[in-house]
Amino acid sequence: MMIKRGLLLVVSCMLFLGLAACGKKGPPFLPKANPAYSVTHLMAEEKEGEVILSGHVSIPGGQRDGSGLIAGCMIYHVRYDMGDPPCEGCPIRYRLLKEIRGEVVTDDRFICKIPLSRKKGLHFFEVRLINESGETGPPSDNARLTLK
Repeated sequence: MMIKRGLLLVVSCMLFLGLAACGKKGPPFLPKANPAYSVTHLMAEEKEGEVILSGHVSIPGGQRDGSGLIAGCMIYHVRYDMGDPPCEGCPIRYRLLKEIRGEVVTDDRFICKIPLSRKKGLHFFEVRLINESGETGPPSDNARLTLK
């Protein structure tokens, strides 16, 4: 009697695991390569209540113009008080400020205008470009803006 119960338990477990693992398996594939469009030499300046972010676009493969391949950007921001700046080389924890869909790249130049509150302090920005598939590229270097 004990052997029948043990055999029934083993068969039930194998059946359950076999059914749970069942499914159509496809052939292995490599994911699409995400071109590493990125912004380099990012700069931030304040003009008339707006922050103007600008920089160069690094285009892989030797292409000269990335404007048709880039659908927008994601802008990250953080503000520190003047008396409490981050240490040199310390990591900066950015928060998403805004996602912009539209033309932000012309030839190999990045430029974007965003409104920003006039809070005094050190403002840091980082940008990630978005390609036409909606994938984001690597982060840019950071840009620093001091508002007194």
